[in-house]
Amino acid sequence: MEDGISREKLNVVDLFENLFPKALVYGMSPEQYWTDDPGLFEIYKLAYDEKRELTNFDSWLTGLYTYLAIGKNAPILNALSKATKADDYLDSPLEIYTTKAQRDERDRRAESEKNRQEELMHMKAIAHLQNFADQFNNPN
Repeated sequence: MEDGISREKLNVVDLFENLFPKALVYGMSPEQYWTDDPGLFEIYKLAYDEKRELTNFDSWLTGLYTYLAIGKNAPILNALSKATKADDYLDSPLEIYTTKAQRDERDRRAESEKNRQEELMHMKAIAHLQNFADQFNNPN
């Protein structure tokens, strides 16, 4: 025991002082770190880790889009290729966050719309044929 402070207590003080810079990096204010609920430190750390994970994913996604864009230009970059035009770039964003259920629902809707369009075309064809038959049968 030195100066009335136990070794155990000194380590806790050191621990709090050593963690303070990390708390600032995690986004805590000094007031929050020193006076608020100590459980906030862990919450801020989890939020910080989540942000880093999202940033890492965004960086990866940017790299993927860059890779795809360069790949679309590959035919014209090859000196031995007879291509004179780059392939078209993606016409919509990649669906990264969709679930299988969402993709199935999208496919179901697309199929439904396709069927509706086919039915509409069929009805128009019948109407045109009926008009033609009417004109042929009644040549007034």
